[in-house]
Amino acid sequence: MIRFRAKGVSELSTKLKGIKAQLVTKQLMGEIGSDIRAAIDDRTSKGKDFTGRSFSPYSTSYLKRKKARAGDLFSGRVDLNDTGKMQAAINHKAEKSRVTIGFNDPLSNAKASGHNRGSKILPKRTFFKLGRLGNIALMNAVERHIKKVIS
Repeated sequence: MIRFRAKGVSELSTKLKGIKAQLVTKQLMGEIGSDIRAAIDDRTSKGKDFTGRSFSPYSTSYLKRKKARAGDLFSGRVDLNDTGKMQAAINHKAEKSRVTIGFNDPLSNAKASGHNRGSKILPKRTFFKLGRLGNIALMNAVERHIKKVIS
């Protein structure tokens, strides 16, 4: 008969519980929120939806108005940035085990919802969704946090 007795199991269990408590924190949720917001901002400013595809072009009438207001500064790229208020209103609220990313302004929330869903007069331009780049931002934030905890 072979017997095996592991020593230090209770100490290891206690240490692992301590590490687990350090892994899911409000700080991590804040980092995830910041990284996802940055990914959304970056992707949107490049005129890309959550899948990486270019947004539908502006209507002819909107394009004329936008060119008249911005002049030579207007690139023609659809980046959902008319006044900058909608993008600036994106925020995140971190809690111990979750993060909520949304808009702190009801008007910006309504605009974003209109872009995400589309309507009779507004083509669907889904920008406020995680997507591949958002998932990468999420995983990078988690990886950085885990490295801090275990080192």
